[in-house]
Amino acid sequence: MNVSDIMRTLVPARIHTAVRLCFAHCESISAFDDLFGAYLAEIVGLGDRREFDLATMRLVAALRNGHTAFDDEWLWRSHGACLGIAVHDLSEGWTVLRSAQPSVPIGTRIVEIDDQPVEDFVAAKQPYLSASSGRAARANLFRRPYLFPDSVSLQLSDGKRASIRKGEFVLPQSTPATALKLVTGIPVLKIPSFEADELEATAVHFVDQVQHRPALIVDLRGNGGGNTPFKLLARLMDRPYRTWKATTPRHTGLEIARGMASTQITVPSETIEPIRDHYTGRIVLLADRDTGSAAEDFLMPFKDNGRGMIVGETTMGSSGQPFFQDLGAGMRLWVGAKRQYFPDGTEFEGVGIVPDVPMAMTTHDIESGRDRFLEKAIALASG
Repeated sequence: MNVSDIMRTLVPARIHTAVRLCFAHCESISAFDDLFGAYLAEIVGLGDRREFDLATMRLVAALRNGHTAFDDEWLWRSHGACLGIAVHDLSEGWTVLRSAQPSVPIGTRIVEIDDQPVEDFVAAKQPYLSASSGRAARANLFRRPYLFPDSVSLQLSDGKRASIRKGEFVLPQSTPATALKLVTGIPVLKIPSFEADELEATAVHFVDQVQHRPALIVDLRGNGGGNTPFKLLARLMDRPYRTWKATTPRHTGLEIARGMASTQITVPSETIEPIRDHYTGRIVLLADRDTGSAAEDFLMPFKDNGRGMIVGETTMGSSGQPFFQDLGAGMRLWVGAKRQYFPDGTEFEGVGIVPDVPMAMTTHDIESGRDRFLEKAIALASG
């Protein structure tokens, strides 16, 4: 499919305006005009929509912010069929976590992709991945199947080769739902997302049900955010807690007319007092590299005031209010309009929240189906 002359003109203009007015991460914008000029030269006369999309993604991803991204529904429909595998970059290598591909079992490590060392393939695709750190970009690679050819040849760690075709086998998609279960008598509250308000409301309801329990585990692994769950946070806090410190750009028409640089407004951290009917038991929280955005907004006060113990991996390291613009024809843009810091001013973006008890997933965990993260959380909650 071709991209029209109008879209090839309108989309870049809107992106440049949105970034210049809204982008809150000033250290990443210094070279943006040079990058934008090279991007314009690249897309002149470029009619192929996939090539246009990839060039635009590369431009926006160069800003290195997880809340600043370009997307196109057409690209997903035309080139985004499922690979049939979910893969994570573990210490032992790129390891298959889930698989619908009969020839690629769970726990297998991928050594080569299309006769390239896997790290060479990753390096070639990383410039297209919007993220606040290299680690976060790598975590997203296999979730962007449009960056892969329709047929992919894999060299596996056991010496076997596997050929997979996008869309041939599809991983089952579960509907995110907040769930509560008892494990050895300890309630475990799993919250997969904060995208919908009812997910938080259900979590609050479950907390009310376990008010008498001496300990609670909140599992936020894989929770990529949504709407910051202020009500749930308030229900769990038994002491004063602080919000993020933040900055955002400020402009006036007169300043722009005079060619003046934008200034940064600082939004100070605030201290919030606990509500009367809060949960009083011990809290252990589970997090991983996919815990991000609003889920990090939820986690940060626990890390800051010691109300709960965080177990797992360092979180994604990206949050803040994005500016959203519908670019037309299914194309969309997000621009991170707020940069968040820990209450004491320490950097958060691209850094994440470091757990109190760091743990790393291993290939053995995947092959055995053992959840050592949860086992550790249960041990701590039981103490």
